[in-house]
Amino acid sequence: MASELHVDAIKHSGGTSAMTINSSGVVHIPGSIIQVVNTDKLDTGSSNTTLPTWADSGLTCTITPKFNNSKILVQVNTALGINSSIFNYMRVVRNVGGGSFSMISEATAPGNRNPVHATVYDEDNQGPVELVSFVHLDSPATTSAVIYKVQLSQSGGSGYVGLGYSNRDTDGAGYDPRVSSRIVLQEVAQ
Repeated sequence: MASELHVDAIKHSGGTSAMTINSSGVVHIPGSIIQVVNTDKLDTGSSNTTLPTWADSGLTCTITPKFNNSKILVQVNTALGINSSIFNYMRVVRNVGGGSFSMISEATAPGNRNPVHATVYDEDNQGPVELVSFVHLDSPATTSAVIYKVQLSQSGGSGYVGLGYSNRDTDGAGYDPRVSSRIVLQEVAQ
């Protein structure tokens, strides 16, 4: 029969814990990645919603932290189509334990300005799809499910925000591609 070692913690010679194991057998090492979850959006989404209103893009990812003091490293890559007549906007919101959704890492927005995480605009060309990245180290302080999702809006006028495709969206092999978007969530032990 193989030998077994049963421990609750491994400590430095100074007496501080370098590693603990909870009653469920989950190993906790500060600074380590405890779990990773991700969602890829391979199809498209769109919205003609105008600020200050936002519409869900269909890109959503959920993580349930194993420890309430963990940080969540949120990495989002969105492929925003450009409409030449409007500014297209993206933001990331979260829901902790079934509560309401709220924006994370929200910029101060004095006057009539709106806080967003990204914007794309090209006055002369409706063909590009721009990959926009957002990274944030979040502190949800929970062991309940945390939902992160991408929302879209635009500045007004005629048009829409396209996710994963260009506004022109011509069916040609040489231009107007389709592009995937994703959310990656990593729980980081503290």
